[in-house]
Amino acid sequence: MNNMQRRFKNTLVLATFFVLLFTHVLAQNVFADDDLTSLSLEDLVNVNITSVSKRPQKLIDAAFAIYVITQEDIRRSGATNIPDALRRVPGIQVAHINANTWAITSRGLNSFLSNKLLVLIDGRSVYTPLFSGVYWDVQDTLLTRTISDDSEFAGYNVLTRWKHTFSESSNLELQLYYDRTERESITLREDRDTYDIDFQHRFKFGKRQDMMWGLGYRLTHDNIRNSFIFSFNPESRDMPLYSGFVHDEITLLEDKLRLTVGSKLSYNAFTGLEIQPNARLLWKPRKRHSTWLSWSRAVRTPSRGENDVRLNNSVDLSTGALVALFGDHGFDSEVLYSYELGYRFAPSGDLSVDIAMYYNNYDKLLTLEPGTPFLETLPTPAHIVSPFIARNEMDGEVFGMEMAVDWWHLKGSYSYQQILMHLNKSSLDTVSETVEGSTPHNMFFIRSSFDLPGNIELDLSPCYTDTLPSVDVDSYVELDARLAWKPFENLEISLIGQHLLDTHHPEFKQGVIVSTGSTEIERLVFF
Repeated sequence: MNNMQRRFKNTLVLATFFVLLFTHVLAQNVFADDDLTSLSLEDLVNVNITSVSKRPQKLIDAAFAIYVITQEDIRRSGATNIPDALRRVPGIQVAHINANTWAITSRGLNSFLSNKLLVLIDGRSVYTPLFSGVYWDVQDTLLTRTISDDSEFAGYNVLTRWKHTFSESSNLELQLYYDRTERESITLREDRDTYDIDFQHRFKFGKRQDMMWGLGYRLTHDNIRNSFIFSFNPESRDMPLYSGFVHDEITLLEDKLRLTVGSKLSYNAFTGLEIQPNARLLWKPRKRHSTWLSWSRAVRTPSRGENDVRLNNSVDLSTGALVALFGDHGFDSEVLYSYELGYRFAPSGDLSVDIAMYYNNYDKLLTLEPGTPFLETLPTPAHIVSPFIARNEMDGEVFGMEMAVDWWHLKGSYSYQQILMHLNKSSLDTVSETVEGSTPHNMFFIRSSFDLPGNIELDLSPCYTDTLPSVDVDSYVELDARLAWKPFENLEISLIGQHLLDTHHPEFKQGVIVSTGSTEIERLVFF
């Protein structure tokens, strides 16, 4: 790590603790002013939410697909972790692989190493630069704990925000963040320090334009303890990320028609400058009705895995050669062009409906291309290595629709998607196209909630998930149930059953690249 980066790290840590000690920390709770448990559906559509637009706005005014999970939804679902809470979100596929591993993605291309989903918690990104995915097993804990018999996680973080409001339409916000994580398994030890600073400024430009711009800097420093299975070259690396954005919301017709344009610019250590523009048009033909059309370009920049990794995966029994996967310093960013059309309405206080259709066009997707076998003398005995190298030799299309309905005591969602992958003519990859079959074509969910006499609550949640042919998982229907009694306001006794229709069944199986070991999810009943 050079002296400039070291000085920045020290300055950022000191600034973080200074702000914590001597300023008023503003917790950004988007529901702080609303008790969502008491709101009608009509009120819920008008509640303020904060999303990728980086500003509070009413749900009915959001020009993109969005689904709100309230505290009451989580309580009545019986979910005990973040993945289980996400299971009923339209378009989100949540699949349990084993005791501490999930495959989670949005709108297709799922795997254990799923890296097409950006996850923000308290406004901070929680992906790991090791493989651009998320360690889901540690996102709902702040304390050191044992994750499984062969993997341990420890760490801490500090997050603070400072906000100054000039007027109702103008403010400044500064966020400082530091995170320390230590993760160890039988195949890998990873120590990581992350330093992050984000600044944004919102203001009115004339009578019809709401402008926002911002700058950010993130520095990630890691130390990897290599093993025979996993190794990284170099073992330690600094990965700075510079970013900026501009966002302009233009009112074309008051309370009727709004255009939003903007772009994010970033500079990373692997591919340099990346530009990600977007445009959204929102039309509100009537009160409590809105429709939108959007286009955006996004990139997934390379991770340490695509650049620096060597993974000794298996032994080819036919030749005796060691099969190894290698990163490539020439690996480029994966690119997405996304198109979305949606309609949201709440025609009455008891009914709310969201419908979204989308088409995602992917370019430069990851493939594993065979290289020239070579002789390796260490570790002994000497052996032949059959290499497969990370390349950008595939593109693809994902299209589908999502619908969410909230009516009286019923919540329901339906998702449909189709995935078509296309290898380049120069590709010799034989496995990457199988991602087509790792996401279900159809997913369906209903939750009925009943408030019975005597302060008794009953929740029933059936769901259906379609076949996953590429990972050999059959379609399944499941049922979760919750029965609760509240003898006093602050006391609840509940009996929760999950996956009640089958004693056990698989939801996902280990991937081609990394073998995580798969188990079947079992029927579970607990208080």
